[in-house]
Amino acid sequence: MTIKETTDNIRALIRGEAANENLFPILYSHGADHLISLLPSEHIPDRYRAERSLNKLAVKERYVACREFFEKADFPYAVIKGAVLSIGAYGDPFIRRSGDVDILIRRSDADRLKGLLTSLGFVQGRVTESGVEPFSRKEILFQTSMSHQTAPYIKQTQNKLCPFVNLDVNTNVMWGESREKADMDLILSCREECELFGTRFFKLSGEMEFISLCLHHYKDMNSLYLLAGGSLKLGLLCDVYFYLKNARPSPQKIKELCEKLNVGKYVYYCIYQASAFFADGALEDYLGALDCLKDTSLLNSFGLTDAERKEWDLELSERLFRNDVPSYINSRLSNAEKEKIKLNRELM
Repeated sequence: MTIKETTDNIRALIRGEAANENLFPILYSHGADHLISLLPSEHIPDRYRAERSLNKLAVKERYVACREFFEKADFPYAVIKGAVLSIGAYGDPFIRRSGDVDILIRRSDADRLKGLLTSLGFVQGRVTESGVEPFSRKEILFQTSMSHQTAPYIKQTQNKLCPFVNLDVNTNVMWGESREKADMDLILSCREECELFGTRFFKLSGEMEFISLCLHHYKDMNSLYLLAGGSLKLGLLCDVYFYLKNARPSPQKIKELCEKLNVGKYVYYCIYQASAFFADGALEDYLGALDCLKDTSLLNSFGLTDAERKEWDLELSERLFRNDVPSYINSRLSNAEKEKIKLNRELM
């Protein structure tokens, strides 16, 4: 299929019309699993069904393995992304693909969190053939200083289908390169109790969860490092589009929170891109509410800082479906930017 045919077929699928039988591999490569669920069953291979069954088992195991942490945490936290976001966007905890559990905390609580997780058998490290290999102090410091995340915590389980549980700890909803630091007390004040697989924990309220989603996806759609590795995927736009269509958070409340956090231009960017791709007008109320917060200079550019920002000369569908986008990104980078990406790949 051509890029235009691919785009037209996806829009038709959303409208409930017949889908091209060759759409599955495209949707699969883009992490657009909700759109795959809309395909006729004969278009979906058995290997994918088996993969999704294993994913369900792994998702449940991760929450069970983290249960004691959720019960004992005596500082504010919220589970983000993964299964909880999948419920908000798609009404199903198993739609979004995820290999870990993400939580959001204040950076000031990082030492308390580390003490608790260590006491529960979690290790900051990586999985190797011989088990969990702890990170060096240098690796931990690098990730903490260059990212909004601490080095991940991993725990071995007794479940052969999910032998390790990875807990990612986020200390900010902004990205490492950002000079703006979000008000984490405000963000974590907007949370609610949730239960999943018999495990009770806290998640962000609908409007704040959506803002957090947009900030994460804005980074994926604009980071030179991530774009050079092929991070621009249709699944990002699906999360934004279907969260607003299905969860229907308050446009006015989103605007108020965006103003307090000074992140409206990033949230508008994500809604704008999702609305432009799916082209059905369903998000107009949200675009209207945030119109006064938009930054038009962001809408057709990429890069997380003013110094590295570059204009796209590809249409949105081309950015998504051209096979050579990582090469295109690399061709636009300066030598200093290429060196920065190389360093990140070596140490992250």
